[in-house]
Amino acid sequence: DGYLDIYASYGDTYVNPDYDHEDRLWMNDGGSNNWIGFDLDGVESNKDAVGAKVQIYGDFGTQIREVRSGESYGITNSNQVHFGLGTFTSIDYAVIKWPAGNVTVLEDSQIGEYHYVEESSCDASAVMASATSTLLCAGETSTLSVDASGTTLWNNGMVSNSLEVSTTGNYSAVVVDA
Repeated sequence: DGYLDIYASYGDTYVNPDYDHEDRLWMNDGGSNNWIGFDLDGVESNKDAVGAKVQIYGDFGTQIREVRSGESYGITNSNQVHFGLGTFTSIDYAVIKWPAGNVTVLEDSQIGEYHYVEESSCDASAVMASATSTLLCAGETSTLSVDASGTTLWNNGMVSNSLEVSTTGNYSAVVVDA
């Protein structure tokens, strides 16, 4: 149903079960809030997509989740990423950055469900990027441009073939064609 449940087990000392405390399961009966989730399958990256980063954009701003694994001893993480949307009823788009460097952009993803996404190869051969200046002094700006057909999504959430910047930093763009 999309509402996350919690399962807790207890351990005693190193790897032994703690028979003095029963495992607990809390079933989340849900509510009226909206959500969306993604179940990733790596191809060039690792099969479980560990290290993949999913960013969703919408009227709510930006949310980011990362597929993780084994953050502590005896811990198992889900390979799915889950986003709570509150009362928002849609997302504009989602960007998946795979560990191997590929990028997948999803538009028109329905809320209230998990979306299975398999990693695909990226072809950047038809994309040219340029900047009016690679050195910025105080008060100056530079225009970053991408010369490619399709929709250009910048890492700050802007959708445009060019981006004017006034601060130094790392800027990246993803071009999505039809």
